[in-house]
Amino acid sequence: MCGLFLLEKLSGILEKVLSILANAKGILEQSEHFLEHYSFVRTNKNILEHFHLY
Repeated sequence: MCGLFLLEKLSGILEKVLSILANAKGILEQSEHFLEHYSFVRTNKNILEHFHLY
Protein backbone atom coordinates (compact mmCIF):
# COMPACT_ATOMS: atom_id res chain seq x y z
CA MET A 1 0.00 0.00 0.00
CA CYS A 2 2.80 2.39 0.82
CA GLY A 3 4.31 1.95 -2.66
CA LEU A 4 0.98 2.70 -4.34
CA PHE A 5 0.55 5.82 -2.19
CA LEU A 6 4.02 7.06 -3.18
CA LEU A 7 3.30 6.41 -6.86
CA GLU A 8 0.07 8.42 -6.64
CA LYS A 9 1.91 11.30 -4.95
CA LEU A 10 4.68 11.16 -7.56
CA SER A 11 2.09 11.14 -10.34
CA GLY A 12 0.44 14.24 -8.86
CA ILE A 13 3.78 16.02 -8.59
CA LEU A 14 4.67 15.15 -12.19
CA GLU A 15 1.30 16.47 -13.39
CA LYS A 16 1.99 19.76 -11.61
CA VAL A 17 5.49 19.95 -13.10
CA LEU A 18 4.06 19.36 -16.59
CA SER A 19 1.49 22.10 -16.00
CA ILE A 20 4.22 24.52 -14.89
CA LEU A 21 6.34 23.67 -17.94
CA ALA A 22 3.37 24.16 -20.27
CA ASN A 23 2.72 27.58 -18.71
CA ALA A 24 6.39 28.49 -19.00
CA LYS A 25 6.36 27.47 -22.67
CA GLY A 26 3.33 29.71 -23.28
CA ILE A 27 5.01 32.64 -21.54
CA LEU A 28 8.19 32.16 -23.58
CA GLU A 29 6.20 32.03 -26.82
CA GLN A 30 4.36 35.24 -25.90
CA SER A 31 7.67 36.90 -25.03
CA GLU A 32 9.12 35.82 -28.37
CA HIS A 33 6.16 37.32 -30.25
CA PHE A 34 6.46 40.54 -28.24
CA LEU A 35 10.18 40.82 -28.96
CA GLU A 36 9.64 40.15 -32.67
CA HIS A 37 6.97 42.87 -32.78
CA TYR A 38 9.10 45.31 -30.76
CA SER A 39 12.08 44.70 -33.05
CA PHE A 40 9.88 45.33 -36.10
CA VAL A 41 8.51 48.56 -34.62
CA ARG A 42 11.99 49.67 -33.56
CA THR A 43 13.41 48.97 -37.04
CA ASN A 44 10.65 50.99 -38.69
CA LYS A 45 11.22 53.86 -36.26
CA ASN A 46 14.96 53.82 -37.07
CA ILE A 47 14.18 53.98 -40.79
CA LEU A 48 11.83 56.92 -40.26
CA GLU A 49 14.40 58.70 -38.08
CA HIS A 50 17.07 58.13 -40.73
CA PHE A 51 14.97 59.98 -43.28
CA HIS A 52 13.92 62.60 -40.69
CA LEU A 53 10.29 61.54 -40.96
CA TYR A 54 9.79 60.83 -37.27
